[in-house]
Amino acid sequence: MNRTTTPASWISEVIALFDDALEGVSFPGVDRSALTEGQDQVASAQSRLEACQEALEEARAELERQRTELQALALRAVDYAKVFAGEDAELVRRIDELPTPRATTKKKRRGRPPKKKAPAPDSNQLALAKEDAA
Repeated sequence: MNRTTTPASWISEVIALFDDALEGVSFPGVDRSALTEGQDQVASAQSRLEACQEALEEARAELERQRTELQALALRAVDYAKVFAGEDAELVRRIDELPTPRATTKKKRRGRPPKKKAPAPDSNQLALAKEDAA
């Protein structure tokens, strides 16, 4: 009887065979040592990946914080520039024409993704369906 499992669990079970029923058995290039070494390399690669993902998330958070701070600084600069412009119509116009900044964070969509429409049947499919119905 075959059962399904994760690759990591399956590999652990194969290694367990070499601890029990296949203890001391070695095939060309395949033995308990080779399997455990490979398992250790995979675990190490997984750890490095998780550390990189954590560092990436931290870098993204820092980038977002710095963007927010810079945007606040730029808005403050515009406020000062408006006061400074006073009666200078050209400078007031340029300041007023500055585009409005948009939010830098993306809102996550919630809920179920939209349903995909089935492709419209072509004329051959419609003809076959009419024949089957008749």
